Amino acid sequence: MSGCAYEIAEPALPCKDLAGVSFAADILPLLDFHCNGCHAGGAPAAGLNLENHSEVAKSVLEGNLLERLSLPVLDIRMMPLGGEPLPECDISLFQVWTAEGAPNN
Repeated sequence: MSGCAYEIAEPALPCKDLAGVSFAADILPLLDFHCNGCHAGGAPAAGLNLENHSEVAKSVLEGNLLERLSLPVLDIRMMPLGGEPLPECDISLFQVWTAEGAPNN
């Protein structure tokens, strides 16, 4: 089984700079690189579309997106499915953004 990904460059986001995490500048590029190959468009995987702020915010605040991104590689629920786990720095950006209430910024 292989993971889904766009053919775009991975965003370069410094782990040390976790102040003022932005949905548009920080979170959406990560989703585009790691998630939206499967979770976008007219028939997103598992019915989860991660292309827009409202769906992403709902998934981190009320759902299990952050948990699924943080699972160990051997857990079959780990996302991205069949792909490499997100680097800790990227997960930290999601955690900070979620802790700030997942603003649309």
